[in-house]
Amino acid sequence: MALITVSHLCNGRGTFVTRVVDSRTAGVHPSRSLVVGATICEYAYGNRFMGTAQMQVMNVVPGYGYVDVRCYVGWNSPLWCELNLILDIY
Repeated sequence: MALITVSHLCNGRGTFVTRVVDSRTAGVHPSRSLVVGATICEYAYGNRFMGTAQMQVMNVVPGYGYVDVRCYVGWNSPLWCELNLILDIY
């Protein structure tokens, strides 16, 4: 199958889980093999940037038509961030 790219905006601080549901994740299934590349960055006013907050993608788990991503944002208040996923489902 071809590589699929998905962008997802989320808002949080500390450790949190965000669910990525998109028409492009319809083929995701827990019993299928999935290779994922994931990045996270701060997002504000339509711009992606590297700010002062530490950000991490910690876990990526496939579901039935979605992907759950555990993230960490090291900041005192919730920040908008963008997750970018590259999925290879086979």
